[in-house]
Amino acid sequence: MSEQKSIKIGSPYGSSSAMGQNVVMENRKKAVISGVREVEGFTETEVSLYTDMGQITIKGKNLHVNQVNTETGELIMTGELITSLVYSDKLRRTPENFITKLFR
Repeated sequence: MSEQKSIKIGSPYGSSSAMGQNVVMENRKKAVISGVREVEGFTETEVSLYTDMGQITIKGKNLHVNQVNTETGELIMTGELITSLVYSDKLRRTPENFITKLFR
């Protein structure tokens, strides 16, 4: 079982006006996502992140976060096969502390 990792990008707590977000997928093996504020966690089978417009969970096989540009909020990921992208309008408004994460 893979250990989950996380990456903070700029201010992960959103802003009053969303700037936008784009997802470009190539052959279900590569995804380029803009407007990323925080990569909450990633393993070889799942990547969970927050964008300017809410949360996205990406599932697949042998997923790898190749590049994260903290200045532009762009994330590039690849995998053997991306099987799903699940959108949620859940925006992170307040910082999560250790106790919040523990009981989630």
